[in-house]
Amino acid sequence: MRKVVLMLAVAAGISFTACNSATENAREAAADSLENQAEQQADRMEENAEATSDSIKAAAGRAEDSIRKAAEAVEEAGERKAEEVK
Repeated sequence: MRKVVLMLAVAAGISFTACNSATENAREAAADSLENQAEQQADRMEENAEATSDSIKAAAGRAEDSIRKAAEAVEEAGERKAEEVK
């Protein structure tokens, strides 16, 4: 009788281990999937940040050029007026 109980206990232990293994595998797969999704989203966010930064730098460069041209025009106009006064 003792051997039968021991064999049943071993069989039950094996079946519980098999169930937990499948559950554990499913949880690990779900966790891996979530991690991959988060990584992909983070990559997209970094790409968007870089594109935005590049766009802002380009706009700042255009604004700088425009301001420099306006400053040159003001300087030239001032020089012309000074020449008229002389």
